[in-house]
Amino acid sequence: MSNSRISALLSIGALVATVGTGGCSSAGDGTPGAPNPGDTSEALSNGCSTAQCVSDVNTARNATSKYKDVNKAIADGFVQVSPCVTDLNGVTPGSVGNFGTLGVHFLNQARITPFPSVGSPTVLVYIPNDDGGLDLAAAEYVVPIIQNGAVYTDPTAAPTSPQPAPTLFDKKLIGPVAPHFPGGPWHYETHAWIWKDNPNGLTAPSNSGVSCTPE
Repeated sequence: MSNSRISALLSIGALVATVGTGGCSSAGDGTPGAPNPGDTSEALSNGCSTAQCVSDVNTARNATSKYKDVNKAIADGFVQVSPCVTDLNGVTPGSVGNFGTLGVHFLNQARITPFPSVGSPTVLVYIPNDDGGLDLAAAEYVVPIIQNGAVYTDPTAAPTSPQPAPTLFDKKLIGPVAPHFPGGPWHYETHAWIWKDNPNGLTAPSNSGVSCTPE
């Protein structure tokens, strides 16, 4: 795990101390980008079965469409924190189906917050393409667990009184998820494969329909 991601996840402690442990926002709160109600076919084919989920998918697409150009993502503060990662054994929390590819992750520190918005993903997920570039595939949302007014990082015990799991894409985020690295936070998380259809489901962490090694 990149030092950038570690410092980013831990740096919200000061923010949490300021804002406290108020309720997490719903998917639509403060979301930039107007939904396009007519653009539902890909969302529905990806396992999105409610109007709220379809609205969230369209909002997330509108907010991230410019990041199909990875250089625009970098210009807006996203930093690459992983190579292209594959999970063939389903060890990633929330894994379902045939498992598969997790992709290349670009993290934006400024978007790490206990109050997630569907239009402001924490991480953008890319998949290598045949031309040697990267195709935007998914958005990822990471929400640190807050307990007693602070980010909870104890690796030896699960949090006993975390804030409620937020809901995005009409589903509660996975968690509490244990820290992925020493000093890291317990957290809630979800993916949303809004640009690449995922046979495992819209919010599954890995995608069996894409690969780190395109043919």
